[in-house]
Amino acid sequence: MKLATTLSDIDMLKNDFKFVNKMGKSYKLLRAKSKLEVVSAAEEKAKSIVSNLTQTLDKLKSKTEAAKKEKDLIINGEVAETKEEIKKALLEIKNKLREQLVFDTLRGDWKVAFGIWEFDPLKLSNPFPDNRISAHIRQGYENKVVASKIQRFVTQKLPSI
Repeated sequence: MKLATTLSDIDMLKNDFKFVNKMGKSYKLLRAKSKLEVVSAAEEKAKSIVSNLTQTLDKLKSKTEAAKKEKDLIINGEVAETKEEIKKALLEIKNKLREQLVFDTLRGDWKVAFGIWEFDPLKLSNPFPDNRISAHIRQGYENKVVASKIQRFVTQKLPSI
């Protein structure tokens, strides 16, 4: 390298030095600007991701609430359906018990009316002397066991009744 000997050479070196110095500062500014742009882009991307996640979360919340409501409706519907089935079953049991009671009553009546007796009830004497007391037998046309004609006949044969 030559040593500057003239003033103009020194001025030229000063200008070169200023230019290089200025270029170094510009380069640093350019690098900083580039880094700032990268950071800004990353920040925008992060904001976009946060926004998308927030929207997705809101959608999930609304879908979850809708699913809970639907589940409640299904469960309530099933509960109501089960309650209705229980009511029907209880009513059916009650009707069967009533039918069984009627059957048992009629069976007992038939056994008494048409069973074999050790004595003839039509030959009974008046168990109430002086006719102070009498027995009352309710009779009717709708009796399913003993016809009304037979009921009248028994009443005529046994005046104490």
